Amino acid sequence: MTNRYLSLLSLIFALLLPVSSTAAIVVVPGTSTINLAHEVSILRDAPTALDIETINTPDWQSRFVKPKVSGTALNLSRDAGVLWLRIELQVSKGVSPDWVLDIPYGNLRDIEWFIPHQEGSGFVSAAKKSLPFSKYRYHAQPITLHPGIVSIYARVVPDGPVTLPLQLQTESAFLVQEGNHLFAQALYFGSLAALLLYALLFAWSVKDATYLIFSAYLLASEFAIFVGNGLGRVFLWPHLTLPELVLQSTAFALAGAFSLWLTSAFLRDVNLSGLLKKSLRWFAWAYLGLALGIAASGMFDFRFTVLDSLFAVFTLISSVVVLTVLWIARAGRRSETYFFAAWMVVWAGALIASTRSMDWVASNLFTLYVMQIATGVAALLFSVALFVRVRQQYQATILAQQQALAARAALIATLQDSERKLEATVVERTAQLQASLDAEKRLREQYVRFGAMISHEFRNPLGVIETQTSLLQRELTAGIDNSGKRIGTVRSAAQRLALLFEKWLQSDRLQNATDKLHTQPIEFDEWFEELVAKCHAYHANHRIDCSLNSPIGVVDADERLLQIAVLNLIDNACKYSPAGTTVSVTATREGSSLRIDVTDQGIGIAKELQAKVFDEYFRIDPDSPVLGVGLGLPFVRKIVTLHGGSVAASDNPAGRGTRFTIVLPINSDLQTHS
Repeated sequence: MTNRYLSLLSLIFALLLPVSSTAAIVVVPGTSTINLAHEVSILRDAPTALDIETINTPDWQSRFVKPKVSGTALNLSRDAGVLWLRIELQVSKGVSPDWVLDIPYGNLRDIEWFIPHQEGSGFVSAAKKSLPFSKYRYHAQPITLHPGIVSIYARVVPDGPVTLPLQLQTESAFLVQEGNHLFAQALYFGSLAALLLYALLFAWSVKDATYLIFSAYLLASEFAIFVGNGLGRVFLWPHLTLPELVLQSTAFALAGAFSLWLTSAFLRDVNLSGLLKKSLRWFAWAYLGLALGIAASGMFDFRFTVLDSLFAVFTLISSVVVLTVLWIARAGRRSETYFFAAWMVVWAGALIASTRSMDWVASNLFTLYVMQIATGVAALLFSVALFVRVRQQYQATILAQQQALAARAALIATLQDSERKLEATVVERTAQLQASLDAEKRLREQYVRFGAMISHEFRNPLGVIETQTSLLQRELTAGIDNSGKRIGTVRSAAQRLALLFEKWLQSDRLQNATDKLHTQPIEFDEWFEELVAKCHAYHANHRIDCSLNSPIGVVDADERLLQIAVLNLIDNACKYSPAGTTVSVTATREGSSLRIDVTDQGIGIAKELQAKVFDEYFRIDPDSPVLGVGLGLPFVRKIVTLHGGSVAASDNPAGRGTRFTIVLPINSDLQTHS
């Protein structure tokens, strides 16, 4: 409570002082930080040899003026001469004696503080190393304040544009503020160092020079910020005196070159005019030349003020060109949008920093650190843009792979389908070839059987003819006359041969199904009995019974074909019946139909095979000693079908054997007569 009362009394006392004394800054108990920018008086462009004693003369004191301050810091724009600062304090009783005069600004070549003696007579130059921190980035001077009026002077030699965020702090407040500041800087540069490491690793993994250029830009820009914050003299070269403003400007110029190369590489796949792409590279090389010029000025200890102007001009023009190019190239794509936003942040930061240095914008905490803030945000946006670009490329790669896989799958499906079709074709062609081979094999076998059957069929009649002629010759020599009998037998054998030839000739016609019936009226009863009688001589080992169950009368039919059909059935019955058995041949009229039955006493035919015996080349037992090719019964069926009738096989109703039944219409216009 006592301190509050003392502070209040001191404030009232200060307000009641004469006007000439109101220029002093009142320091009351409880105060920890005082911004001196609004109260400091300045003597510009002072002679280099001017000392503190001369400064205290009335003539020089009258030359001190209070500059206009628009923010929280004193901005003297482009002043480059020696500056004298005057700070007048009115210290109240009870104020802590330990204070620090702090100017947190790096571009000061030299500063010397003059503090009055405690006794009030004369000034002393303050020791420069008695700081609360063993190392401090900027300019700070510990002082001891005693109650009363205190005038403090500082001789400042700037190293470029002058911005003085001048403040008076208690020692404890100074320590807390600087600790917080360093912690914030550690977070900032630590994050950017992690981002830089990530960019380098990413550049190595994707093998893309774009990310190396981004890493170079990040390293150059953050080095410039690092030096500008005074961290270089603390952590990198604590025992050296280096031209930090030159280092900072050189690093910023290199960052400008790398940023333009980065933009050119980032937009390499974008369809832009050649002039725009070339302009990016031209400005990049111009920035590189500017960086070399600034570095040379520091090495030879002279400054080209034209370089500063060129730097500002390059920054302005190149930023406009880049923003124009990015605005054209973005076209709604996310990566270009982020890249455009990063450049907007950099351009806005550079614009604010430039206008602040010209005192067009108020100098405060934000504008003093605007380039540091803008660089950090832009680095983050650049990294996001690159990440999105990689993601887009990855998605494009995945899409291309999916399309390639789909095309490959379609190709495989097509190949598999073609393979299936080829296999089916091969199977079909193989089956066709096999069928052809089987048909050829059957044909060969048929020719063999046909030849054997021909030999067998023709051998019997020929043998009969030869035997009868031999007997006839012997009988004539012996005076025996059986010529009538012998000639009848020979005639029967010859007729048998003729019938066999006619059968094969007609079978070829029936096989090709190109013939037409040559129908004519047949007196069936007489014709039937003569036909069966002719078979007696040929089939001498079997008894052939012929019977007409009823008169048949006239039948319209192709005589030769009908004869072949009936003879085929009689021949088959005799071939498949044991010698000495009877073959019955009957004809019956059933209304307008003629029924002919040929019944044997042979081995019989199984019921399931009775319909198949009429198929071509079908034989119940292919290995049977009975010769045949399986064409006789199919010829019979075809003849009967041409006559409009039917033929069927069934069991012998009287016992063992088979009965073949032909049913024909008696009178009908079956085919056109020819």
